[in-house]
Amino acid sequence: MVKRISFYTVLAAILIIIDRLSKIFILKLPDNTGVFESNYLSLKLLINPNLAFSLPLPNYLIIFLSALIIIALIYYLIKVIKVKLIYSIALILIITGASSNLFDRLKFGGVIDFISFSFWPTFNFADVYIIIGAIILLLALKNNYPPASKTDSAPVDKQEDSK
Repeated sequence: MVKRISFYTVLAAILIIIDRLSKIFILKLPDNTGVFESNYLSLKLLINPNLAFSLPLPNYLIIFLSALIIIALIYYLIKVIKVKLIYSIALILIITGASSNLFDRLKFGGVIDFISFSFWPTFNFADVYIIIGAIILLLALKNNYPPASKTDSAPVDKQEDSK
């Protein structure tokens, strides 16, 4: 159990460090010049005050909801930490991504986004963690609770013993 907690702590720390360092790097660029720009991909600073996919909500409400969700996910992580590795890793990804973005909101009034594809809204590594964690969690839940088949839902006929 202690080994698992240590592993999760190291994983979360590495993820946070990668996200924070990438955001510090993009913030240090002079005059928002960007690192790279092409027709399909650009790495340029954008402070996004909105929710995912630029959905508008007041920042105080996003902060409150984010903190509430992070607390709920930590509680759930504590409950499943002994059960399944895959659930724990998915939750660590979501919690670290959400925590790093929450830090941005508290410090900058919005999330520091900088990766932009021409066909997708601008995002950051924390957003990637959240999406990957959510996909892993959904797949794990789907594989753990398969849908009922026709034989499962058919009425069971009682057969009398032929002896």
